[in-house]
Amino acid sequence: MSSIAITGAARRSTQRPESARQERDQFTVLDARTLAERSRVRRARVIALVAGAVLAASLATVAIGQDLVASQQVRLDNARQQLAQSIADEQQLQLRRAQLESPARILQIAEHQLHMIAPSSVNYLAPVSIGATLGGSGSSTNASSTFQTHRAG
Repeated sequence: MSSIAITGAARRSTQRPESARQERDQFTVLDARTLAERSRVRRARVIALVAGAVLAASLATVAIGQDLVASQQVRLDNARQQLAQSIADEQQLQLRRAQLESPARILQIAEHQLHMIAPSSVNYLAPVSIGATLGGSGSSTNASSTFQTHRAG
């Protein structure tokens, strides 16, 4: 067993210098031109990422705006429909009111349901001058002279 352990240790010791060399080979000194190009590529990536984010935000804003416009249009259409229905209802009510207020209908109800009859004569009162008689002093007018009888014919 000790020989196996030595062999494993020997392998590890032999692998270490190679892996150390590989690690050293990965680290190299870069010249200014390579550094500038890597910096430019990094900046381009950042700019592309920011531009993509701005584009995505703009598209989301446009989509939200379109949704808002569509919902407001639906609301406006519903309001217009309600307005048209209200106008039609109002016209129906005005027609019904005109039918209920018609003189022929009122006369028919008065004669048949309320058993009213047309008068044989109509009495009209003449206008009275109310100037001096209200205060109690002055001449009083004869009330019978202002009453006139007319016959309906």
